[in-house]
Amino acid sequence: REVLLLKNLDTITLSFNQIAGFIPDELFMIPTLRTVNFSYNKLTGAIPVNLGESSSLEILNLECNELNGRISSSIAGATSLIYLNLRSNQLQGDLPVELFSLPLQELLIGGNEIAGTLPVDMG
Repeated sequence: REVLLLKNLDTITLSFNQIAGFIPDELFMIPTLRTVNFSYNKLTGAIPVNLGESSSLEILNLECNELNGRISSSIAGATSLIYLNLRSNQLQGDLPVELFSLPLQELLIGGNEIAGTLPVDMG
């Protein structure tokens, strides 16, 4: 909850550490947050569902962690997201069709356990 005290936080980069545990739900409640880079750590659990509440988030890099579960359709609420890197985790299931309504310029999801077919309306 202390992270909520950082009311003007724009960027948080904690990559290439040994950070373990879950991504705090409160992180995506910071209204000014534009960039999150937690790549190359040991984060576990699912991507927080309330990621979709972060309408100012533009860049999310969670590459090379141990995240699991599905990518929630609530991600559609992150309406400014242009870069999403989820490579080399343990994410599963289908890609939510809502993901393709975002203004993404880069989507990196290799090295997971994503299954299913690509949505017809992907383009």
